[in-house]
Amino acid sequence: MPTPEQIFCWFVAILLIVVALRFLVKEKLSFALVLCLCAIGFAFFGLSGVQGLLKTGLLLTVRDSLVKYGERLESFQTNVSAMKAELGEHQALIEKHQNELADQQTRIRTAQTNVAAQQASITNQYEQIAQLQAKLASSQTNIAAQQGKLSDVTYWVNNLFANSTNETVRLSDTNKVTTLVTNGITHVCVKLARVPIDQSIHVKAYSGDLLRIPQFIDLPNPTYKNLWFTGLVDYDVGKTELRFEYVCDARRTNVTQEVRVRGNGFFLGDNLVGFAEGASFIWRGGE
Repeated sequence: MPTPEQIFCWFVAILLIVVALRFLVKEKLSFALVLCLCAIGFAFFGLSGVQGLLKTGLLLTVRDSLVKYGERLESFQTNVSAMKAELGEHQALIEKHQNELADQQTRIRTAQTNVAAQQASITNQYEQIAQLQAKLASSQTNIAAQQGKLSDVTYWVNNLFANSTNETVRLSDTNKVTTLVTNGITHVCVKLARVPIDQSIHVKAYSGDLLRIPQFIDLPNPTYKNLWFTGLVDYDVGKTELRFEYVCDARRTNVTQEVRVRGNGFFLGDNLVGFAEGASFIWRGGE
């Protein structure tokens, strides 16, 4: 029984012969010859023996192609497996590096925290050092002041008796005494021979009467260099004398010689030392 392939080949051969005959009628010999050759070829392929050969060759070709495709597929699968293995290794390396980076970041954060803590500690230490320095400076200042005081005390103790002196001044002595009378008060400026130590002056006033009873002048009286100021009431300037007991300041030898009265004030050159205002004497200080 003919196979479908044989029937197809014979059908195509008959169809080609019919078309060739029509070209032959139309005297188109070249087309007719080509179609006849094609018809002969299809008729040849339609033979059962030729079909067997064709099928055998086709199967062999298909088998070889399948074998080649199978080999290529196997090689592809092998390559894919290798690539998967390499990808796995790369992923493992990437995960390892990520873990290492995470560890490094953790260490960096820890180091930053430690650095911040150390900076805060250093800042606190600087503040403490600054406070200690300020305290030391204050202590040094206090020590220097105490040393100065001790030096002064030592100096005064050593020189108290050696530099003690007595001096008598008559109010009528215009070379040593300058007076300013206002409102019944005699404001007196006495030029002592030397510069006294503050708070070391003791003054006795003798009014010149027969009894010659001294009166102590204990009121706070301003001094400047060797100048001593006071105010006297009901004393006769022509008869009264003042007796001074004081300790000389051997370190101060600059004495003031000239004091003048202008209006209600005592002047050293052009500098106002003090002036009388009503019953009060307003002290301005020296030059």
